[in-house]
Amino acid sequence: SVDAIYLDSIHTYAETLASIQRWRPKVRAGGAFCGHDFADYYPGVQQAVRDAFGDRFELFDDTSWT
Repeated sequence: SVDAIYLDSIHTYAETLASIQRWRPKVRAGGAFCGHDFADYYPGVQQAVRDAFGDRFELFDDTSWT
């Protein structure tokens, strides 16, 4: 297991969701799963994060999410 993941990969819905699903089980309990480019110009990233985490994520000014 790992303490944290910071995802910044291909910005399509399918690839983002697949990456979340692939890496999420590897994050230890209490760890952080984060990523980049939650922005209007990457709607696939936005939808994948919402589908994976519902409304249980936080956004930052640099388009990062956790």
